[in-house]
Amino acid sequence: MGSLNVTNMVSKEVTVQKININNNNVIHSLQSVSFGSTLFSSYNETTSSDFDDLILTVIYNTTSYSVNLNRGHFFGDNNGAYPGEDYNISIILMGINSSNEIPAMMVYSSTASSTYTSCNDVKNLQPI
Repeated sequence: MGSLNVTNMVSKEVTVQKININNNNVIHSLQSVSFGSTLFSSYNETTSSDFDDLILTVIYNTTSYSVNLNRGHFFGDNNGAYPGEDYNISIILMGINSSNEIPAMMVYSSTASSTYTSCNDVKNLQPI
C-alpha cells in the first residue's frame, strides 16, 4: 500500500485543499495540518510506473498555494519514485521564501523498505 503524505514545517497551520494524482482525488475534504504535523493519506490506484500528474493545493494565511508536478517536472533525484502503490512519498512544506512561495522537498521509500531517501530538488507552491 503506497502513501502520499504532507508534512507542515511552514510555521503555523496549513489546510490541504487538494491532492490529485492522475486526476484521482486523494482527500475528500479540507484537512488542517498544524505546524510539525503530517497529513497521512494512501494512494493505491496505480503503480509509480503509471504516474502522470500530481496537483497539491494548500491554504496558508487565507492564500491558496499550488504546484502541478507532472512526470517531466517532478522532484529530481528520485530514482523512479513516483506516487503509486509501490512507494511511500512524503512532501515536506518548508516555510515561505522571499518570493512568497512555499518551498517543498520530498522523501520517499519503497513500500518494501522503511528507510526514507531525500531528494535534493525543491519545488515551489505558488500563490494562486
